[in-house]
Amino acid sequence: MTSSFPPGSGHNAVEIGKTYCVSQHGTKKVLTQADGSAGLTWKDYTGSSDQKWKCVTEEKNQLRFQNEATNAYLCRNENSKLSASTKEDIGDAVTKAHFQVGRHTRGGSFLSQVINDELFFLTRPTASAEVFVQMHSSVQMDPSTITQLGTHLVEEALSPLRRFGWVIQGLLARSSAPYYVSQDSDQNMDAAAISQLIAEGVKDIISLNEVELGAEVVQALLEKGISYLWSPIKDFGAPTEDGWKSIKERYQKNKTENKPTLVYCGYGHGRTGTIISAFQILDGCRFRNLRECSEKHHVEKTVQWEFLDTLQKSLDTLRQ
Repeated sequence: MTSSFPPGSGHNAVEIGKTYCVSQHGTKKVLTQADGSAGLTWKDYTGSSDQKWKCVTEEKNQLRFQNEATNAYLCRNENSKLSASTKEDIGDAVTKAHFQVGRHTRGGSFLSQVINDELFFLTRPTASAEVFVQMHSSVQMDPSTITQLGTHLVEEALSPLRRFGWVIQGLLARSSAPYYVSQDSDQNMDAAAISQLIAEGVKDIISLNEVELGAEVVQALLEKGISYLWSPIKDFGAPTEDGWKSIKERYQKNKTENKPTLVYCGYGHGRTGTIISAFQILDGCRFRNLRECSEKHHVEKTVQWEFLDTLQKSLDTLRQ
């Protein structure tokens, strides 16, 4: 199957035996082995085997990424550049060209690669962050020099709606905007995206995206039995009073009618997580702090937590 967008969520956890493609964050480019040579290039995702890397293991929990087309391993050359080499090409050095799971001093897990006693990090600083690759001789990393990448599980369906998942099965779901890459305007509610909505059973969309869908797209959704509410929230922001009023009324109406609802923003974390958390507060859930909201629903910013805290306190007052 050919696609212009890498599969998966872009921050899939690395597992032995699974196959991945590696994207450049904010682009549709993935790491590709150039013509079967040791060179690597960034190309648009096509689903070809030279763009797929299988996570394999050997003794001592050593992980390697092996190209599906050539069986070469992802490693670094003598100039500390990402490269791909077979066992025959690098001889004994391949025993040092491996990855090993560990814990980062700043929190989160990492995969470290050792080549000729130099450490290279493929690390996930937070549970929701994309994967990073950086060459360093210690775990103290300078964020300004990190190259941000995404790991995409190839086995996942090439779904337009990344990070789709049910918060309340059959009633409330969340996802990214369709075909989101790096900005709200990436959204493209095409036939494939509508087909996914139908397959998942979604009957209503609450969009927090800063860009409104066109009238013809909204009509196409309605013809498939899917209604649409646009209530934009600025990226990393919280809803306005009027915006929250319309979102809340829509959710409560849909809940009464048992109408499966999808909430999305851009990437599908901060704004979406804020609204999902707000819905749960309406339903009686309590959150102690921003960290709990972040861990549960990916609320990202203080302004979003302040909105939720205000909502929770106002409901507490009404319930007294």
